[in-house]
Order: sequence, then structure tokens, then C-alpha cells
Amino acid sequence: GRLAQGNANRNPKRTTATAFAIALGLALITGFALLGASMRATFNDVLENGQKWDYTVRNSQNEPLAPNVVTTVEQIDGVESVVGFGTVQLTTQEEPEKAQLALPVNGRVSDSFALEMVAGKEEVTADTFLITKAVADKRGWSLGQEVTFVAQGAEPITLRVGGIMKTGQSLDPAVVPWQATSLSPPDRRDPTTLMIQLAPDADRAAVRDAIEKATENYPLVNTQDRDEFTEGGNQQINTVLNVMYGLLALAIVISILGLVNTLSLSVVERRREVGMLRAMGTLRSQVRRMITVESILIATYGALIGLTIGPVYGWLFVGQLADEGLTHRTIPWGQYGIFVVTAVVIGAMAALWPAFKASRTRPLEALADD
Repeated sequence: GRLAQGNANRNPKRTTATAFAIALGLALITGFALLGASMRATFNDVLENGQKWDYTVRNSQNEPLAPNVVTTVEQIDGVESVVGFGTVQLTTQEEPEKAQLALPVNGRVSDSFALEMVAGKEEVTADTFLITKAVADKRGWSLGQEVTFVAQGAEPITLRVGGIMKTGQSLDPAVVPWQATSLSPPDRRDPTTLMIQLAPDADRAAVRDAIEKATENYPLVNTQDRDEFTEGGNQQINTVLNVMYGLLALAIVISILGLVNTLSLSVVERRREVGMLRAMGTLRSQVRRMITVESILIATYGALIGLTIGPVYGWLFVGQLADEGLTHRTIPWGQYGIFVVTAVVIGAMAALWPAFKASRTRPLEALADD
């Protein structure tokens, strides 16, 4: 162990450069891990605390649902309320080049969601709409302000800001009355999502069967309860993060090659030293262990630096996204523990070839080298 530590400190510039490559890759991975954990925590909190609906029916391609689906679902026994949502891109007379995504609602918002309001009321009326605090700050809109929305070939619609929601909730960034769909193309004026609330005494299984029967002719239409919706959302987050992890893993692979190269150069430079150790009775297994420990020390050193830098930058980055709705900052301690263990394993694996070469050194030949 002392020999391995001394060898690692013998050429500090080379050791630092090798450890830095590991630290950089791990810093990026740990930063994204914190971002992913924060996204999951925010998403799950929104679904746990802000939802009243029992089932959702939606098109997986975000296309409008067939009108007969909406009508049939509304007539199912045990269904207390059905709230339809669509999507529309709104532009104003003052800023026609800036489109604002909004969700037209056909029903009472409070039947499906419990919104946390900054100001005003959570219900949308025929002449009012809701926006998030982030949209209000960005567009300069205030409670009670009238905004006129326009679209080519459609009559302008003037709405008043009736409520300002806390950013990061389910209905982010804006909710408008259903008549705002007149600003959309004719084939985009039906709901894309239904939020269904059941009566207290409803048979949940029977209602779900009836909903799925009503949508059986539409393979892209899915019925989900809140648990399934949460699982699907988390899977999407994990998919994005896994892609990022895959790309960042290339940096780790490069750092492993750098570690192998550093150890190989170290073994070549210390050929006579290794030969002397062998001549003094050091076993091949002890030589291999020395090189392996040296590799693990370098890898662990880089990992600890990465685990110090990455979470700090991840924490600051998530804080910058608070206005966009990322309200939770969560540190994935379990993942960080796995990263440290992985760094140790990487160090051991990187030492396999250099340690083997060092252990095969012939004492007499090595001592005879100039």
C-alpha cells in the first residue's frame, strides 16, 4: 500500500491529469444524476398533491380524440366529471412573432386539479385565462390585464388574466377557455386529453373496462390511472437520462484508457525498481497488488473530486430552473455511492494489463538495463 501510494505521488502532474479526466466525466454524470432526481421529485410531488382525477384518456401522439369518444365516456355510469384539454399556440397583437403554448379546457379545472395560486382564482371562465408566474413575469402580464390573441383567418379573442398559478404545476404554462380553440386549425379543435373523476361509490374496475371499450377502436388512445401515469412519466425521464449517461460514459471510457496508459508508462519507467523488488523476494501477486492499488488510488482520487464538483454545479443548475417549474432539489445519495464503488472497480480493471506486465518482469534482465 505504501509503495503504491508513493508511486502515485512520484509524478504528480501525470497523476493529476489522469485523475482529472475521471473527475470531469464523473462530475458531469453526478450533475445529471442530481438533475434527474430533482425532475423525478418535482414530477411526483405535482402528481401526488395537485391531482383530483382518477383516470386519464389521451392520444399518445397528442392528436385530438374522436368526438364520439368524449361523448361516450361522459355517459359511462360511475363517471362524475370529464374535463377535456387540448393544445393551442396563441399569438398576441403586440407580439405576433412570439407564440404562447396554452391548454384549452372544456370543463371546470377544479374537478381535476388542485392548483396553487399566486393570485386570482383557479377557474377559467368564458373571458378569463390562467398563466403561471413565470409566464406573467416573462410577458409582463398582470392580474386583470386584457390580452388579445389573434390567428390568421380567425376572429381575435380578448381574454383577461383571471389567475396566476405557481410555476411547475400540471397545467403549466397557461389555461384558456375552450373557445380559444377557434384560433387553431379546424382539425385541432377537439380535446387531446380527458381527465376523468369518478363518483365516490363507483366501481373503478367496471368504469375502466367501459372506458377501454369506448376507445378500443383507437389503438393510439391510452387509459391510465394516476399510478400508471406517474410510472410513464418517470420512465420518460429515465430514458432521457439514460441517453445522456450513455454519451457521458464515453468520457469515462477515455479516462480509463488514460489510466491504463499512465500505469503502463509508470511500469516501463520503474522496470529496474520492479526488478529489484522481485530480486528481493517480492512475489508476482504482490507486484500485481501494488499496481492495482496504485490504479485504485488514482481512480478514487478522481472520483472524489468529481463527486465534489458535480453535485455543486448540479445544485446550482437546478436552482436556475426553479422559475421553469423545477421546484425540488434532490441529491441521489444512493447513486453517488454506486459511482464511488464503480470508480474503484474501474481502477482495478484498468490495472489488469499493466499489473500483469509488471509481474512478468525478469529480475536479472531488469537490473541489467541501463
